[in-house]
Amino acid sequence: MAKALPWRLAAGNSSENLEKLRSLDAEPWELVTKKVWQLLKAGYNVHQLETGLSLLNDCPWTSNVTEQLHASAGTIKNTTLTMVKIR
Repeated sequence: MAKALPWRLAAGNSSENLEKLRSLDAEPWELVTKKVWQLLKAGYNVHQLETGLSLLNDCPWTSNVTEQLHASAGTIKNTTLTMVKIR
C-alpha cells in the first residue's frame, strides 16, 4: 500500500483516518484528499466516504505499464532510425 495521500486514508482503519482528516484546520494540498476533507467538513455521510476509500484498495498502482510503453516506443524509434539509415 502506498504511504502517500490519498492512499494512506484507505490503509488501516479508514474511520479513524477520516476522523483525523476531519480534525485538520488547514485544507489538504492533495486533490482527492482535499475533496474528501471538504465533504467531511460539509457533513457528508462518513460511511459513503469509507466505501469510496475502500475502492482505492482495489486500484492497481504500478509503473509497469508506463515502463513497458516506454520500452516499446524506444524499440520503434530505434527500428525507424535503422530503416532510415538503410535507405
